[in-house]
Amino acid sequence: RGTAAITGFCTILENFYPPKEVRAMEMEVIPPGTHVNAYEAYDIVKSVRDMADIVLPLHEPSFAAVETI
Repeated sequence: RGTAAITGFCTILENFYPPKEVRAMEMEVIPPGTHVNAYEAYDIVKSVRDMADIVLPLHEPSFAAVETI
């Protein structure tokens, strides 16, 4: 329960919650690969993650195998 963010940009859960190897490089999130400004894309992903209790990325492959989320 809480605030859910359904992202309209090309991301998966790993973009919002990267593995420890990525976080060790001082990256809190991973910006999507398609962008105009990588810094702005990073900030947007971080902002969405921080304002939502539940993040539902549009391209998350694990959501394809379930009937409802």
